[in-house]
Amino acid sequence: MKDLAQSNEAEALETLMEERPEMFFWAMTAAFGWFFAAPVTARADREVGYIEEFPKERFVSTLKLLWSVVEKGADCKALQRINQTHAGAGISTQDFADEFRMIIAVFVCEGIRFSSRYSSSKVSEEEQTVWFNFWTKDVANAMDITGLPDTIEALTLWLTEFKDEQILTGGNEDTHALGAILFGLLQDKDVLQSPDLHVPEWVRQDGQLAPAILAAMDDKVLGALGAPIMPTSQVVEIESAMRARSSVLEVESV
Repeated sequence: MKDLAQSNEAEALETLMEERPEMFFWAMTAAFGWFFAAPVTARADREVGYIEEFPKERFVSTLKLLWSVVEKGADCKALQRINQTHAGAGISTQDFADEFRMIIAVFVCEGIRFSSRYSSSKVSEEEQTVWFNFWTKDVANAMDITGLPDTIEALTLWLTEFKDEQILTGGNEDTHALGAILFGLLQDKDVLQSPDLHVPEWVRQDGQLAPAILAAMDDKVLGALGAPIMPTSQVVEIESAMRARSSVLEVESV
């Protein structure tokens, strides 16, 4: 693995995405899942209506925008466009403070958790710091998101408490409607084959992505989205298979 210590912040993030593209893929997927599973944001998103009218366009355009943010930095035009979209929809970081914090926390914590658990090696402390600083400092500052915990451990605890308090067990009409859209998209061949998803081949199970997503998504989030909870034995099987495939590809790339 390349030495992150020798790089500046932008170069370190670029190296991280080269080595662990699954962090972006899973952070992006999980962020949609948590956003749609939280009743406050689910209701607000349905009131705007764009996701239900143009689901594929909304999903892929968001992928492209957020990848541009990772690729070009928090001062890029893509993030300015995201801020303008939120402002136009009447969604401010003041009115939805916890929900914006939740999205940042999901990008950090879920990206790290997925890569550490499902790839062949755990995310190092240095890699975690690069990912954490980018989202909680660069992106959060550019979006005027305040009040975030200042360590990964504290952010993880905050996200768990948010889930316990704000995400309904079993969900409601809004979260189920958006959950059906999300899982429909994640079984759409055009979406799954899109390079904008940045999904490594080792994540796929027998050419499919849905098993990996169901295995890795938080159970309470899945339930709120109206999706089935995968049995633990099947989760372990998928996890082991992904780690094995990741190990093979890592050896082949050396």
